[in-house]
Amino acid sequence: MSDIHIVHLTSVHKRQDTRVFVKQCSSLAKTFGKVTLVVADGLGNEVKNNVYIIDLGKPANKFVRLAYTSLKMFRLALSLKADLYQYHDPELTPIALILRALGKKVVYDVHEDVPKQVLRKFWIPFYVAKPLSFIVTIAESIAAKILSGVITVTPHIAQRFSKNNVALVRNYPDLEEFSELQNIAFEDKEMGSLIYVGAITKERGIMQMVDALENTPEHVRLHLIGPFFPATLEQEVRARKGWQKVVYYGWQDRDKVVEVMRKCQIGLVTLQPTGDYEVAYPVKMFEYMAAGIAVVSSNFELYQDIVDTAKVGVCVNPESPTEIANGINFLLSKPDSIIDMGNNGKAAVMENYNWACELKTLQAFYKAILKAKK
Repeated sequence: MSDIHIVHLTSVHKRQDTRVFVKQCSSLAKTFGKVTLVVADGLGNEVKNNVYIIDLGKPANKFVRLAYTSLKMFRLALSLKADLYQYHDPELTPIALILRALGKKVVYDVHEDVPKQVLRKFWIPFYVAKPLSFIVTIAESIAAKILSGVITVTPHIAQRFSKNNVALVRNYPDLEEFSELQNIAFEDKEMGSLIYVGAITKERGIMQMVDALENTPEHVRLHLIGPFFPATLEQEVRARKGWQKVVYYGWQDRDKVVEVMRKCQIGLVTLQPTGDYEVAYPVKMFEYMAAGIAVVSSNFELYQDIVDTAKVGVCVNPESPTEIANGINFLLSKPDSIIDMGNNGKAAVMENYNWACELKTLQAFYKAILKAKK
């Protein structure tokens, strides 16, 4: 496949996005002749990990992104004359369908359960959200029948596209990212160190996490990495009493995330029951496991099964700061158990929950599409 050109398109995600760049583009660049990632983040063009990154410039607002950036992306995509295009944002579906109508092979990577996600977007009025969710459901269904294929991250989402050409490519961690953490000694970690990495929202449990800190030992610290959504949420969270135990880093690149993980004992995955989180694989849980970090997790059935089977932590009611605090305190009171859980997590990721397995699925899916006549 050394002469194949693959182009990934995203108007929303940053170029450093873990799924888009770190896992897919960087891995595919080792197999296919050329991989190009087209973004709109305003950071300029570059070549990184043998991936050609083309920047269309950061749009001034959502309207400009939807109307103008998408058109620029279509024109550029067409000029690149790729063998296969993969797009990562629902808003790019119109240009993807045009590319498909022009005979191009196009794949849609569905990162989220978009219809359910629409229902909880804080900036969409509630009286608009429900009909818009229905429209998105229909639009995705129609698009899937026209496109060359669909990639999803969970079996739940895959079921919505089951009558189409679908591949399940889970968002498991890339072991190369965490290789330097494989031999970190427990003694090298900070006692009472917690970590949360990812988008910081009410739906992902930031209020409960910070409130839980009030009922933990004085030396406990939560290392918090990620951006607040909406930005105004930050001041609301900072006003809570538990914030005095938070070390906030803002958004950080993957190297910094791994550096902070080195010193942490417990990872928090206390997402709230929203209707879609309960059936979505908790990516951060697998990353904590890969880093040898025990977890305090939401007690959703899917999460509970992973935690209990791999013996990597405890599950709690994510809506209860008291239960979250109890889970943290329980683990901190049993340092030997934290060591065992960390080792169990690394073993489970090495055996089952790793990107190498998913990459094989993605490569096979690409090859089948490239060989197809249409």
